[in-house]
Amino acid sequence: MYLFVVAPSIEMKHDLVLIGGQGVGKTSLFRLLQCLIVTDSYMSTISLDMCCIRRRRDDGADICFQLWDTPGTRRFQSCIDLIIHKANGICIVFDTNNDESYQEAMDWYKKIDKEKECVLVVNDYSNKWSEWSSTVSKESIPFVVIQNAQDVQKPIQYMMDNLNHDSTEIFDKIIASTSSRCF
Repeated sequence: MYLFVVAPSIEMKHDLVLIGGQGVGKTSLFRLLQCLIVTDSYMSTISLDMCCIRRRRDDGADICFQLWDTPGTRRFQSCIDLIIHKANGICIVFDTNNDESYQEAMDWYKKIDKEKECVLVVNDYSNKWSEWSSTVSKESIPFVVIQNAQDVQKPIQYMMDNLNHDSTEIFDKIIASTSSRCF
């Protein structure tokens, strides 16, 4: 008697949420990560938006990031709270051109469950990082600085490196779920 187990390809899924104040660049980052064209025109986000971004790790494991773009206004707070609760990782965005957005980002960070992986995304297209580096470096939150379109992969790379996506654990779950169907 032969026992054959065909394991489906392993793809790990993580929900990532972009949060932060209004006009800090969450939607621009979201669109750049989708490889869509970003325009200079500004239109406020009025709902949740989601896309899947697939990446392959160095060990060959495929990762699907469900990336959520959120509005920056308080009237959508309850929806954002639900998405954050479900998420594996949080990218808190602030803009170096907007001092108030930094305080909003730190307020978000204080609210987030410390069990979740979190990174501060510093939107610095105006090259004001030198004015902010000492302030941001004092915080306990890890950060990535985005100064141009080539930097937009930094938050995704950070999450790939830091989220718990143990492929052995996932493979064991797949084997356990298929073992009763083997013949």
